[in-house]
Amino acid sequence: MDVIVEKYAQMKEIKKHVDAFKQEFEKRKQSSEFDRFDWFAYLEDNRELYTSGIYTRHGLYRHWYKERKAREERKEQEDREETQDHNTNYILTASKESQFSWEYYLFFSPDLGKHGIQDQESAVKHWIMHGHKENRQYSVPEFDWMFYIFYNSLFNHGITTKIAALQYWLLHKAEYINSSLDRFRLDYETMCNMKGNSNTCASVLHNGSSSFQDPDTMSILDECELYTINQIGQIEFKEFLSRPSKEDFLNYGSQIGFILILDLPAYGGGCSFFLNTILSKYKTTAKCLVVRNYSGVVSWTLNDESLIQVCQTEEMNTAFLEQMAPMIKKVFVNSIIGHSSTFLEAVGQLRKPITAITHDYSLLYGQEYSQLYYHKMLEHDSYMNTHLGQIDVLLSQDENTLNYFYIDLYNQKVSLVGKDSMIIKLPDYRKSEKIITQPAKQSIKKKIVIGILGHISDIKGYYVLTKIIELVETYSDELDLVIFGSCNICWPKQYLYQNVRDLNRLLEEFQPQLWIEMSLWPETYSYTLSLVMATQLPILYQEKTFSSTIKARLIEYKKSYGFDHIDQVTLNYIQSIAQSFFYTIEPTIYYPTYWDEYFSDV
Repeated sequence: MDVIVEKYAQMKEIKKHVDAFKQEFEKRKQSSEFDRFDWFAYLEDNRELYTSGIYTRHGLYRHWYKERKAREERKEQEDREETQDHNTNYILTASKESQFSWEYYLFFSPDLGKHGIQDQESAVKHWIMHGHKENRQYSVPEFDWMFYIFYNSLFNHGITTKIAALQYWLLHKAEYINSSLDRFRLDYETMCNMKGNSNTCASVLHNGSSSFQDPDTMSILDECELYTINQIGQIEFKEFLSRPSKEDFLNYGSQIGFILILDLPAYGGGCSFFLNTILSKYKTTAKCLVVRNYSGVVSWTLNDESLIQVCQTEEMNTAFLEQMAPMIKKVFVNSIIGHSSTFLEAVGQLRKPITAITHDYSLLYGQEYSQLYYHKMLEHDSYMNTHLGQIDVLLSQDENTLNYFYIDLYNQKVSLVGKDSMIIKLPDYRKSEKIITQPAKQSIKKKIVIGILGHISDIKGYYVLTKIIELVETYSDELDLVIFGSCNICWPKQYLYQNVRDLNRLLEEFQPQLWIEMSLWPETYSYTLSLVMATQLPILYQEKTFSSTIKARLIEYKKSYGFDHIDQVTLNYIQSIAQSFFYTIEPTIYYPTYWDEYFSDV
């Protein structure tokens, strides 16, 4: 009896499952999907199923149903991967705009390397999944690594990669502050937007000669007689002819008397070139004690021909100055840059006539701010910052420069620096030599060659130069650009020259058809402007929105053309003013009478 009951229970359970199967089957049979399933066509398309024993309607449907599920799962996986790839590509594309850098991301998150995140793909995916939520740093907005390397000449330090540049920048921010072209662009736009300031300063009262003297009445010096010059006016001193004993030197000085000249540490540029012209010409009529401070080590030379003294400490330097004091007849300040306040005060206490010249604005704003954009000059208070006391005579090359050294006080112009002031022209190249004309046939076919002269820094127009390069690259079939000098920028045609004869050779080789002058600060003179004017080529120049010596000189030049913004310089504009001939430069330096008198009267 118990066996029968057990068998009955089993049969009942089996019947339950059979009934459930039948119900499920009926559901499937009645479903629209099952009804629409064309099992004959499915078998026709998949004949291999027949050999596998799958050939009934229900068997084929179950196979199709499983395959469909697999296809859906694969499709979902593909969609997920496509979405992830899309996000990755989006980040990679947007990185140019958002400045996302996977190298910087890994640099600022060194812990990621321990988890195998070491390349672009893994870094981007980590940032998408986790990094942006964790606010991990992925860019340095104020840092342009390629600009930083080129502008600061870091190739010389072996810095050639993005991360190496970033590491160097983080360690040397104070020393190499220019890390992005955006800073130069902002300074440029600020300068352009300062309206109504160009050459509007009121005139100052001054004594002395002037503005014009016929070159034919000036004394001259062939440039071959200058001291040895390295590239672009940077002094490379000749070997000192002698080093006399102190006793002999003191006896010599007591008989003739010295002019004490304060100079900067031979940085080059116009300041060094000027002193080079003075010492080269007047070394036979004037004995000049030239003192320079090289980061605490002070050298004293006689006319830069004989090394007299090297002082390793401030005390030694001051003591030597006191020893020289009875033999010093007057003081000429070519530059205070490099000199300590202690030494400058000691010079002022000599009570000798002091004459200074305005090569820059260190006399007003201190040594750290000797060359400034005009809008940055306005951020500083003008004050006498020489430590020399009141200077007896302040020499300036142009009235527009001299204006900066005066202030309005009770409706009068009062000098901040000198008791008296004079406008004096500098020794300079002043004449053209021979005409160079392009052959008529070549002038039609050749590209227009734009010339840039000098060493181009930020205040000399670095940003403007980048825009000119963009223009030349856009119209590479019509335009070419040659830099007669140097610039820390990615442009192949840069050629250094040692003197005017070298420059003439380069001019004849490349034959420029116009010059572009790009300075953005209140230059005090500009020897390079004298050179380009001597070629008698058209000069396209950046307008100045401040009192400008450059602007005053260019106004008197018949072939000068100003532009308010570099965006106004177009191919058509350049083509309209280009010239097919130029003049080489006479390699002779002309000296106004003032310098003959000053350096012969000791």
